[in-house]
Amino acid sequence: MTETQNPNYSDEPDKILPVNDDEQYKSSTGDLLKSLGVVKPKQTLEQQFQSEYGGYELEHSYHMRAKKLIDGFRESPAVIYYPGSNIDISFTKLFPTSRVVHTDTEDNAIMKLQEAQYEAYAADMHEFVPSEFADVVVIFNAGYMTQEELEKVTKPGSIVVVNNYHNAATFMRDECPDFSLVGSIMKDNPTTIVRDFDVAELGVLPKQGEIVWPSHSETIFAFQRQETSSPED
Repeated sequence: MTETQNPNYSDEPDKILPVNDDEQYKSSTGDLLKSLGVVKPKQTLEQQFQSEYGGYELEHSYHMRAKKLIDGFRESPAVIYYPGSNIDISFTKLFPTSRVVHTDTEDNAIMKLQEAQYEAYAADMHEFVPSEFADVVVIFNAGYMTQEELEKVTKPGSIVVVNNYHNAATFMRDECPDFSLVGSIMKDNPTTIVRDFDVAELGVLPKQGEIVWPSHSETIFAFQRQETSSPED
């Protein structure tokens, strides 16, 4: 077993949906209806993401900040695990040499990713374990994972990149002592990684249960797994 292989991995729980061709666009009838405008042309994943989730360009800018944060701590990550990704393929574009593993409980979203030849699994992030340890775990607007769950998918030095839309950053600060808050990037200062969390209110998180203000939901945080902790045996 290599250093990157994950002994917690089992291919049994991974629900890999079949990749089905869209017969509507292959048939002559479908082509005719499409040319007449009766059937709309099939959208790319970027176009679907834009129409369904408020604009790809805005989200792409958000993910560009995440890329800067990732580059600051895990440059050129081999494996990025993206639970709750839906049809967001931003990290495959931003890290073209990385293996990006998408998971979501929405079967339709996963099928779209698989049809476009992206690695994707219909799975619960609280149960799924990739075949290799992730250098980076990204959790945006998808809740949070416990320390035990994170330790099954990461290795010492791995980072977990989260926002605080669903209190994921607050949960990690309070409930994941083996993961240290090492950096953040705020919306108003997207080119600077904040590393000094004693300065003013930069990087400060609300206590669990408090209202998450918009400024906090737009801030991206990086937590790094301590080198002293060991991957699960």
